[in-house]
Amino acid sequence: MPNDYFNYSVPLSRNTSARAEVVNAQFQALQDGFDKLPGEAQLKQGRANYAAAVGGTANAITVTMTYPISSYVEGLTIRFKAAAANTASATVNVDGVGVKAIIQPTGVALTAGNNAIGGIVELVYNGTSFVLTSSYASSDVTTVAGIAAAVSTVAGISSNVTTVAGNTSNINTVAGISGNVTTVAAIAGAVSTVAARDADIVTVAARDADIATLADLQDGTTATAALSTLAGISAQVVTVAARDTDIGTVATNIASVTTVAGSIASVNTVAARDTDIGTVATIIADIQTNASNI
Repeated sequence: MPNDYFNYSVPLSRNTSARAEVVNAQFQALQDGFDKLPGEAQLKQGRANYAAAVGGTANAITVTMTYPISSYVEGLTIRFKAAAANTASATVNVDGVGVKAIIQPTGVALTAGNNAIGGIVELVYNGTSFVLTSSYASSDVTTVAGIAAAVSTVAGISSNVTTVAGNTSNINTVAGISGNVTTVAAIAGAVSTVAARDADIVTVAARDADIATLADLQDGTTATAALSTLAGISAQVVTVAARDTDIGTVATNIASVTTVAGSIASVNTVAARDTDIGTVATIIADIQTNASNI
């Protein structure tokens, strides 16, 4: 049965003598068939599809296989060592068969750095393009590598990050008043001072109505009636002010004043007998004088 390695084309009959050159030709054909196969070491080491040479440019690669091919067939697999990192989409030409695009497993063209310099590239032909099936350098992976320290820090505070994520609405609110937050930050000392007087502030706030009244008296806008009343008794106010000392004395003797106020009827009675009391007082004085002369 014909095959790619050895075809037994001259069958021999029993008891037939064979010429040496015929026998040698068959053995040579057999050896030629084995020569088409990779060596034992290449098979054991998986190097049968490894490129013998790589050329071209970073984005237009040429490959020469150890066992050359003559056409592209679906499933063809090649491996080679990248001589340079690609800077954009890339192509490959294997043994001069033709230029084919290299694509990612997702079907999109390569991006810069997918083929890392010195990296082992494995490509599989899908009938149209060569698909990159080996590990490749991703721009995302490079970015993450560049912030490895930051990633580790975030991982260490994952519970806090989760808490913050749960407060996104509050964070958005604060972000919306960033100008006010900046202003408050600029008066941090004053804010601390006010916070320390919290109890006093609460007390003052509770007397808001009184404070408003005082403020009205100060600016004279809504206390017109009260001011008019004071103006109408200005003479009395002046008189009272002139008796400041006497008012102080009365205030000190307020208990006695209260007693007198409670006996107002008796006081009125005594006042009504003022003349008689004067006469009696005179007689008492004469009696005392006579008594002293006896």
